[in-house]
Amino acid sequence: MASKADRPTRIRELDGLRAIAALAVVHCHYFAWIPYSGAAYGWLGVDLFFVLSGFLITGILLDLRPRPGYFRTFYARRALRIFPPYYFVLGGILLYSIAVGRPGSLGLWSQYFFYAVSLRPAELSAPPLAAPALHSLIVFWSLSVEEIFYLVWAPAVRFLRRERFWMLPAALIVAAPVFRLLFSGWGESAYYTLYCRMDGLAFGALAALLLRARRRDPARIAVADRLSGRAALLLAALFVLWVLPGAGAAAELRLFVVGITIANAFFASGVYYVASRSGEADPLLRALRWKPLCSVGMVSYAVYLVHCPALELCNVLFGRLGLAAPLNVLLAALAALALTLAVSYAMWYGFELRLLRVKDRFFPSAVPHSAALAGVAPANGAADVAAKGVVAGAHATD
Repeated sequence: MASKADRPTRIRELDGLRAIAALAVVHCHYFAWIPYSGAAYGWLGVDLFFVLSGFLITGILLDLRPRPGYFRTFYARRALRIFPPYYFVLGGILLYSIAVGRPGSLGLWSQYFFYAVSLRPAELSAPPLAAPALHSLIVFWSLSVEEIFYLVWAPAVRFLRRERFWMLPAALIVAAPVFRLLFSGWGESAYYTLYCRMDGLAFGALAALLLRARRRDPARIAVADRLSGRAALLLAALFVLWVLPGAGAAAELRLFVVGITIANAFFASGVYYVASRSGEADPLLRALRWKPLCSVGMVSYAVYLVHCPALELCNVLFGRLGLAAPLNVLLAALAALALTLAVSYAMWYGFELRLLRVKDRFFPSAVPHSAALAGVAPANGAADVAAKGVVAGAHATD
């Protein structure tokens, strides 16, 4: 068994980023009706989730690569982590839909059951999904993107030569905006398509590769390492000054085709910056280590799954009070936020945390998840991270 000194470091700042991603998506769905609130761009939280997920999962696969039972360990651990919360919430939505007399079709539910909805995104905007009882399924497309992506990503990491592996995520980063341009005529449904959104996961993978290159030979990537923070600021400025201004079809196309790429590059630069400097006294890093924020990051997967059903339920309940529209909508949103957090923590302590221990027992990885949760080897600076490796959280955690 690995000694405590040999175990990878948990990058707690990434828990803070997970929380920010989850809260951005919640803000988008709950408060888009408030002018100038920024909620209209909260959907970018999904892209941050994708980058974090690609960073984490690629790192896990690279660590598992030399070990026996590579595929069994990865897929079993992922199934134990992802499937129980997903099917728990999916089952709840199904029961509610049946109870209110809007059950939907077998074909619709089968696509969600088998994570296939991102392959046929038109289903997301077609009846009967527009019915309130089923609209809560809308966010599940991103889980479909991730699960299909990792079905092929794990073999790619296992069998491609390490020195050329970086070419694959680079190719996906180039291909995704091309698909977005080609599929732009699909309207909103193109946003939910696997082919159009795979670049966030690929950007995360490149960040993971860069961090491991830094660990092996810091001098080799010293320039890139030194410029990562400035690159993030430059990309953020480019997004705000060039992508966001304007209105109409041309501006929307610019946002969809190149804006998402710029945003993903910004997130990847930020994730690399945070991961490579974990534990430092930088004010940003200290803010990301704030315990309440990290706590929300811990349950961010459940928050993502639960927040839309919670809002649908609260809208129905508060709609019966007969209050004026702005007050009614605000109270419903605040109640849904409280309900989302309550259910998310109940899921975490009720069965998610226990399942993490089960998978550590029967399908141990390089680092037991329970050990990371217990606070193994807290980060003491970039040198520690570079020397030991990382354990981090993302939308779809290990």
